[in-house]
Amino acid sequence: MKRQLRRNEAGEDEREEFLLGLATLCHAMSAEATNSFLTRLINSPTLIESVIALTNALRSAPVEVLQSTTDGDINRIASRVGRFDRFTRLLRCRAACLQTWSLMGDETSLIDQLERRSEALGVRTQPPAPIILGRHLIALGEKPGLHFRSLLSEIFDHQLDGRFGTEAEGTEFAREVVQRARGMPT
Repeated sequence: MKRQLRRNEAGEDEREEFLLGLATLCHAMSAEATNSFLTRLINSPTLIESVIALTNALRSAPVEVLQSTTDGDINRIASRVGRFDRFTRLLRCRAACLQTWSLMGDETSLIDQLERRSEALGVRTQPPAPIILGRHLIALGEKPGLHFRSLLSEIFDHQLDGRFGTEAEGTEFAREVVQRARGMPT
């Protein structure tokens, strides 16, 4: 029988709370040290990978970087960690732990601004979903193969940067990428 996860007052399930707690505990460790430490504590490779992705994102985001964060950066973080609110919750934990890391602006904090932007982008509680999939490449006449991964990765990267936001725009962009990959003029 599967164990039912309880929800706390904020509607978060225990797994999210556990993930955030482990990430807070490991936020200053290297990925290798985090993996070694957590492997001895828990038997969940998926959870360990999630913690490492979250702590890696935190390490690569000092305040100076966060102040110039683009929408593409927010999308990439959400894509790596699964949902952007995990990242901002960990930022808040780090700020509370350090107490010297001042994020307060005139009226709102940098973290609040990032949360609002992630909400507007639709990645606050879920990762960005690729608009263009393999079926779109097939519809453009591309034969399925190992090269699909690199094509789709390039297309998704441009989606994260805001190059396109609809399936029609994405299909047109994918057409350009496929033609370039074939060595044809775009």
